[in-house]
Amino acid sequence: MASITYGFDDVVVALQASGLQPGDTVFFSTSLGLLGIPQDIHSSDDLNALFLSAIQTVLGPNGTILAPAYSYTFGKSRLHQPAVFHLQETPAETGPFPDFIRRQSATLRSKDPMVSVVGMGPFCQELFDDLPNNSYGRNCLFQRLLDYPVKCCNIGLGPNWMAFIHHVDWRNQVPFRFDKVFYGLIDDGFSKVVTDWVYSVPLLQPHANPNAHAVARQSEAAGLWQIAPLARNQIYTCDYRRYFDFVNPLVKKNRWVLATGPAIDIFKVERERAQETSLSYSLVLDNPHLFVAAIEGRIRAAASENIDALLISIQKQLPIQINHFASGERVVGHVVPEKWRVVSFSIRDQHLHDWSDKFLISHYSLSLNENLTGKVLREMCICCDEKLSAVPEIVYDHRRAIGLACSQTTRAELKPEDQYQVILETCFYYGHLSVGVFEYAKNVSKKMVICGYIGGTYSVTDKLTGAYLACKLIAGIHAQTIQPTLGVTILLVPNDQAVAYWLSQQPFIEVKNIELVLSMRGIGGHGDLQLFNNELADAFFSQFTPCECSWQRLQNH
Repeated sequence: MASITYGFDDVVVALQASGLQPGDTVFFSTSLGLLGIPQDIHSSDDLNALFLSAIQTVLGPNGTILAPAYSYTFGKSRLHQPAVFHLQETPAETGPFPDFIRRQSATLRSKDPMVSVVGMGPFCQELFDDLPNNSYGRNCLFQRLLDYPVKCCNIGLGPNWMAFIHHVDWRNQVPFRFDKVFYGLIDDGFSKVVTDWVYSVPLLQPHANPNAHAVARQSEAAGLWQIAPLARNQIYTCDYRRYFDFVNPLVKKNRWVLATGPAIDIFKVERERAQETSLSYSLVLDNPHLFVAAIEGRIRAAASENIDALLISIQKQLPIQINHFASGERVVGHVVPEKWRVVSFSIRDQHLHDWSDKFLISHYSLSLNENLTGKVLREMCICCDEKLSAVPEIVYDHRRAIGLACSQTTRAELKPEDQYQVILETCFYYGHLSVGVFEYAKNVSKKMVICGYIGGTYSVTDKLTGAYLACKLIAGIHAQTIQPTLGVTILLVPNDQAVAYWLSQQPFIEVKNIELVLSMRGIGGHGDLQLFNNELADAFFSQFTPCECSWQRLQNH
């Protein structure tokens, strides 16, 4: 029967028996408390020091030690309180051994505010330099490790602990995880830098929980692991690249193999989680006042059920196609956001008076359930017009904030010392962003793109007058009462990014044929059309000749 006690020499022998050699680069995953009772150890730091010393003895001065020091820092960020990832100081949340390594003077750490890795040894600098702003995507650390002779060593843990698990998920575009943008500050000891960071998140569904046990058993049966006993547990070691090459084809064959599963209709279950209800619009396309009256009063966030319902309502009357872009898709350097909706909202003062109809909510606001003083509520609110008809176009998406708006009058009425109970429940969920498309004379050498904007806040804005005009153009071209002399594509989009999404789907030759892109907003109030100008689409339009765009020019075409 194996002893449940062990000492330094036992650890060294077990590490060597598991296949570790001098000069190795090793990624360690640890649960030291599961091994047994160490001799002459009186604290957690004593135990960690024993293992670090034993590892250094085995690997020697030319060995490199790596360990996961994940902190998930940017997940705690808010717009007005950005989380700070301190490269040297932010604790690891992956157990005491990685955090012990972090606190050593010779340690380096990767600049990843979500899943950083700490290391000691000659290869660390090379591995950690110039990493991209993503945790699991192209050229991330877990991909770089594939190009080095790296070993995985799991101490007190089985082979199911897989360092590259979410990178192999990302490479195979598994349906239960998707990219999401986070925000915060990275402090490397010399400067603090505001940073957007892309991290692959799971669906908030039990089916999406990671589970590598079945694959790990297969890898063990295939002989990938060298296993050595230590006290009442074992040490597992294998080649990082070999393990990845074993797992990757299994994920290609079954993209749910590293999740709890079973496979589900992710759009369906996410709609159910968000408690989506069927929406519709009663649109009158012959009258601009009735058209916008049917739309106002609803929050039309870029990715939302309201936008989907609006496009479906238009499609019932006009020959448009609806294109979808799934949450997490990366398009022209931008990540498609999650869907978002307001579930419920109320504000009451300490006298139980209801203030709810005096406030509006900005797109992608977080939830809130707190008692706030009038002073704090004043500071939190954006000011809109006195009729409370429009929230300023502030979209928080990945910046994560509470987005409340009220008029200047309401703001002044809030008593600084009074208490206000604010209950705002919003829901973020996996879905898609939708774009309506109408094409006339698609395969021609010269074409123009006209963009009508259907996104926005509660009210009628100048953008909606452009959307109405776009619908009238579609109706006229379809009925042949308007006959343009060149190809025309009309897009009904929630925002500028959606135009870039659509363009990214077009063959390059089609994009080169676009001579003019018109962004129709401000038709009702400001008269002129605008040449489309958005940094996400600059790459598409660099070959076009800028020109002045006006309503008269559109009529001439």
